[in-house]
Amino acid sequence: MEQPYIPGFGYIPQTEAEWATWQRQSDLEFEQFMQQNQMQWQQAMQQMQQEFINYYRQNTGDYNTPDAQAMVLGDRLWCQNNPVQCQQSNQAHAQRMQDINAWRQTMLQNGKNYSDMMDGNHQLALENIRQ
Repeated sequence: MEQPYIPGFGYIPQTEAEWATWQRQSDLEFEQFMQQNQMQWQQAMQQMQQEFINYYRQNTGDYNTPDAQAMVLGDRLWCQNNPVQCQQSNQAHAQRMQDINAWRQTMLQNGKNYSDMMDGNHQLALENIRQ
């Protein structure tokens, strides 16, 4: 019997053993994906924070303020000195947050679909995937 294939999803496992193997592999791939994204996000945040710290220190000559405070003050100073870019940056950030929330909703729906499949509700899960 040929396994059904859904574009963007792949072959649908047919037996409990295939489901278990597929689930373990999916979980592993998802965990690796999340770890890579988390590391990239942390690196980007550290770089951005350091840029604001450097901006503050270079523009004020204050090298004694703790880094956490210098980062906040650097952000404020940069926005005061660059109001248009600051507004554009804030708008881009708001759009990224909307994109992240949309992605999160997609992941939650995918998780529900996977749960439906694992619970034996294959038809319901396939209907949700095809929508």
